Amino acid sequence: MEMQWWGPLAAFALVSSITPGPNNLMLTSAGARFGLQRTLLHVVGISAGMGLMLLLVSLGLGELFAAQPWCNGDCAWWGVPICCGWAG
Repeated sequence: MEMQWWGPLAAFALVSSITPGPNNLMLTSAGARFGLQRTLLHVVGISAGMGLMLLLVSLGLGELFAAQPWCNGDCAWWGVPICCGWAG
C-alpha cells in the first residue's frame, strides 16, 4: 500500500469508530438491555470485523473492486443472506 493512502485510511477508521452509526447503536442497546458482561463479545466481534476490513482494504482488495466492477454486485448479493441470517 502506498504511503499516500495511510492518512485517509486512518481517518476512515477513526471516523467510523466514533460516529453514532449502526454498530455503536447496537452496542448501546445491547449494553443497556443485557449489561456489559454479556455485550463484550459483541464489542470484540465489531472490533475484529473493522480490523479485518481495514486489513483487506490495505492489502489491495479495493483495487480488485475497482478493476472488476462485477465483484461489487456479487459481494452485495452474497451479503444479503448473511445479513438476514439465512447463511446457517
